[in-house]
Amino acid sequence: MIHAQPKKIFIREGETVTIRALGDIHLSQKASDTDRFIEDLKERKTDTTLFIDMGDSMDSIGGTAHKYFNPKSLKDEIMLADVPPLNAERDLLISILKKYTKPDEWLGHFSGNHPLMLLGTGLDLMQDVCSQCGHTYLGYQAYVPIQIEVPGGNKASMMILGSHGFGGGGQRWEGAGVNAYIQHAMRYEGWDIALYGHRHDKWVKPLAKIWPYSHPSGARGVKEDVRLVAQCGTYLRTLSDGIYPTYSEKAGMTPRPLGGIDIQFKVVKEKIKGGKRSIRIKFLNT
Repeated sequence: MIHAQPKKIFIREGETVTIRALGDIHLSQKASDTDRFIEDLKERKTDTTLFIDMGDSMDSIGGTAHKYFNPKSLKDEIMLADVPPLNAERDLLISILKKYTKPDEWLGHFSGNHPLMLLGTGLDLMQDVCSQCGHTYLGYQAYVPIQIEVPGGNKASMMILGSHGFGGGGQRWEGAGVNAYIQHAMRYEGWDIALYGHRHDKWVKPLAKIWPYSHPSGARGVKEDVRLVAQCGTYLRTLSDGIYPTYSEKAGMTPRPLGGIDIQFKVVKEKIKGGKRSIRIKFLNT
């Protein structure tokens, strides 16, 4: 597990910030909707948009002996490239990221179970992508801190707990990911948002966060806030558009809506009874 360097952002008080989490792109596959992926990279709903890649952005099994590999399932531009399919997929992803986003818009990239199939050769292609793009490599699981400052010097912080995720095909039934990922997140301390990929579903679940407070003035009480657990979608169609089925189609997996998720927040002022005014994070996905 990685504890990443803090991402520092400077925003106006009350400004809405978007975190766009992109799950399971599987770029080399014909069933991967590259146009939708590019549209989500191009779109900016707010002045400040931060991207985070939840892993398996590269399918990373082209040309290997893995049971999922089928050359007929790969995009023609990958199979007909002058370099091996793995390199072609890496190069395509790098070109898209550089064309449609800036390095300072990225929180980082998780790897995923697909790229990690290649670790027997000592290679994780996502590390290479991050190196060439100037992005942060987050491994399979990481804490990703964000430090927020507004005019006047007031500061707030946010912690993302991120994991590519886990669970085989039999665990992709409706509701399974919600239970599994919430239970997983609750084993960890210190997070405000817990993000997951892998199961190709898309949802955001608010959870109540309750804690006691006290102040030297004698004020005491209980505060309630919200933190979020989310599964971050996919760009890989469950069903093929042709005679060659996807592996998820053959396994009878549930078709999922395409695209990532947006989590939006802003910084607001608050005053704890008996204490001085401060700022806090307010999520808009609740």
